[in-house]
Amino acid sequence: MFNYSPQRAIKVGNDGEGHFRPDPKNQTWLIDSVTGKSYTSEQCQSRVEELAQSFYHHLKLRQGEIVVIYSPNEIDYPIVIWATLRAGGIVSGANPSYTVQELSYQLTSLAKHFTIAGLVTNPESLRVASKAASSIGLGLDKILLMSSQLSSSRGLSSALDFEKGTKLKTIDEIIGRNNSLRLEPINFNQKLRPGENKRKVAFLSFSSGTTGLPKAVCISHHSVISNIIMITKHDDCDFTGHRTLSVLPYYHIFGYLIILHAGIYRNLTNVVIPKFNFENYLKFIIKYRPSILYLVPPMVVLLTKSKIDEKIIFEIGKTVKTVVSGAAPLRNEIVCGFKKRYSNTRLNQLYGMTELSVQVTGTPNLIVSDNDELSSSAGALLPNVSIKIISLEDKKKHLGFNQVGEIYVKSPSNAMGYLGNPKATAETFGSDGFLLTGDQGYIDQNGWLFVVERLKELIKVKGNQVAPAELEGLLLGHESVNDACVIGIEDDYSGELPRAYIVRSEIGLKEDPLKLKDNIKKFVAQNKVRYKWLDGGIEFVDFIPKNPSGKILRRELRQKYKNDSKKNDNLFKASL
Repeated sequence: MFNYSPQRAIKVGNDGEGHFRPDPKNQTWLIDSVTGKSYTSEQCQSRVEELAQSFYHHLKLRQGEIVVIYSPNEIDYPIVIWATLRAGGIVSGANPSYTVQELSYQLTSLAKHFTIAGLVTNPESLRVASKAASSIGLGLDKILLMSSQLSSSRGLSSALDFEKGTKLKTIDEIIGRNNSLRLEPINFNQKLRPGENKRKVAFLSFSSGTTGLPKAVCISHHSVISNIIMITKHDDCDFTGHRTLSVLPYYHIFGYLIILHAGIYRNLTNVVIPKFNFENYLKFIIKYRPSILYLVPPMVVLLTKSKIDEKIIFEIGKTVKTVVSGAAPLRNEIVCGFKKRYSNTRLNQLYGMTELSVQVTGTPNLIVSDNDELSSSAGALLPNVSIKIISLEDKKKHLGFNQVGEIYVKSPSNAMGYLGNPKATAETFGSDGFLLTGDQGYIDQNGWLFVVERLKELIKVKGNQVAPAELEGLLLGHESVNDACVIGIEDDYSGELPRAYIVRSEIGLKEDPLKLKDNIKKFVAQNKVRYKWLDGGIEFVDFIPKNPSGKILRRELRQKYKNDSKKNDNLFKASL
């Protein structure tokens, strides 16, 4: 078993008391990348208090109830998060690209266990939001709009044309109404009892875990505070006067915990970007001059391989001191290519997952190395983290340095488990406190973690999770499909792409194969968010390989794809 250095151990209390934090006074915390509007720490605190009071009176939000946020990043997104937590509520972010079916699944999963007090969305997502909300009986009076997104004519038109005779309120309007009523303010200052923050849910973030459909991960206040303190101690830096471009979504734990919370805890200004567009992103780098960027591998690939003006490359190298990549490992050739193009910019990687809330390894800020091998590492263990590498053949055998096995992690920030799913919780969260990651890797003699590959079924597309079971369930609902299996195939840009192997039904066998493939792809596109589309292709097969108990043997289809690809490569070379 590998542990953090004992001299770097830290103690985390109920609210992170006793740990170094830069003075937040008069610091700019949030900037709208498009309008330039900004909030200082004092303005954030004032707006959070006003919105928390308004949530209490307008949404009737009470302790332990949920506010769902279905919106792209925007300057008031963090305000909604903090106001919900301030009022004693729970935050659950949803991907703003979700279809009605996908958002309904999330809302229904949550509503089985908690009261959903309200849904905050943006004008362009109103129709999807309202249809999904109606599936759990959540009325339009419980839907609020982000105010700043009404500043565009497109957003305003979407809101006004939403439903004839319906006037949805913005968060600015409920704050104004609450202030005009001069109601007696609610005192939210309640000190938690010792240990209570370990049992009190702060966030419900969805993850597919090692297998199956997306599940709500229960993340406690203690987990969030612990990870912020662990990251701060590990990085050992004060971000006062520094900026980052906050383009990774706030609904995802990478966005809301590492970039937003751990960043702002150290006075890192978040320049909030609604959606990633590479050309605009380069312009924002030049305009806002961030010193640190948090990215996922496809973004690093774009910075490394895209044709970029030499002047812009020079400016990026001069401005950006560090790039931190997470969500999936970077291939070594990308690491080397990045370092060659941006020789003055450090490229660090981290390792974490939603169930770990979130980061457990990273490159310590003061360690600077020209070793390409270390740049390909996920970094050293954060304080208070223990990792064990277990043999794939013998689950009782602990492996030593440089031996590849399955990664298990124990951390103070580990989540509480999956909401309403004791079976999946028991399978992932061990009774000994170690979490089964479903990833394969090793620790070197210096204590650096290297992630080799993923053992779990999960597919990672541009850092987004795709559960094969979710797509297979959809495909089985198509009249031309008798059986299906979805795997992830490698892709230089996206990391992986979903590929479907399908056994056709009697109806499907009568159809033209090419037209049927096109029809099935359209069927998936109509029902799923963009990154879940079958961009890895479709192949018709006679049967799906399964073991005697009926479990799909995905590894056989992965091997089939590799063999077929190798065969096609050889045929291509022979034709030259």
